[in-house]
Amino acid sequence: MLARLILTIPTQMDRVADVGARVRAFCAGTPLDEVDAMEIELCVVEALNNAIEHGYGLRDDGEIRISAVRSSVAISVELMDAGKPIPHDVLEGAANSNMDFDPGDVASLPERGLGLPIINRVMDRVGYRRDGVHNILVLTRRFGTHAR
Repeated sequence: MLARLILTIPTQMDRVADVGARVRAFCAGTPLDEVDAMEIELCVVEALNNAIEHGYGLRDDGEIRISAVRSSVAISVELMDAGKPIPHDVLEGAANSNMDFDPGDVASLPERGLGLPIINRVMDRVGYRRDGVHNILVLTRRFGTHAR
C-alpha cells in the first residue's frame, strides 16, 4: 500500500530543517532503521539547500514542492522547483565523485561541494530531468540495500 507526503515550501532556508524532519518521520513504519531515515533526511536537506542556494540564488520568492512516496519496497522523494537547471557537468561530477579526502584530517575536509556526492552515495537511484521550467530531482532508496 502506498503512502504519500506532499509539501510545498517557500525558498527560505529556515524551512528546510522542518521538511527534513517530516521526511524522516515519514520513514517510520518501514524496514528502514533510524540511521537509514537520518541519511534520507540528510539527502533531502542537501537537495533543498542546493535548490535554494544555486537554483534560486538564495531568493526567497520561489517555491519547492516535495512529494514523498512510500511503497512496500522503497521510499522515493521528488523535489520540483522552477530555479535554474542543474548543469550536466555538476551532475556527472557528483555521480563520479569518489569523495577523496581524509575524514580524520579536519584541514583536508572540503567546505563545499559534498551535497550531491553524498546524495549519490546514500540513495540507490538519483534521477534528474528538466520538464519545461521545472527541475525534477527524484531520490529513491530501496529497503534492505545498504549494509554498514
